[in-house]
Amino acid sequence: MARIGKSLAQDLKDVHTDFEQFRVLTAGESVIVDSIARYAGADGSLSRVASCDIYDFVEGRVAKIRSYNVELAPDGPA
Repeated sequence: MARIGKSLAQDLKDVHTDFEQFRVLTAGESVIVDSIARYAGADGSLSRVASCDIYDFVEGRVAKIRSYNVELAPDGPA
């Protein structure tokens, strides 16, 4: 897992990220992170992604993570 994190960090080192929306909600033993992010690459590339991550906890530790991502139009509505 650490290898994936380092690879992702390397891939994103020249990418500027702006969050249009970032919400954290709790529901019982779960935490939900809902976001819309705009990514601008050093090469001028643009992308926009809506994401939802759901973290389920058992005894204070993360037991399960589910992630959903949808590519949006770079300049379109949420």
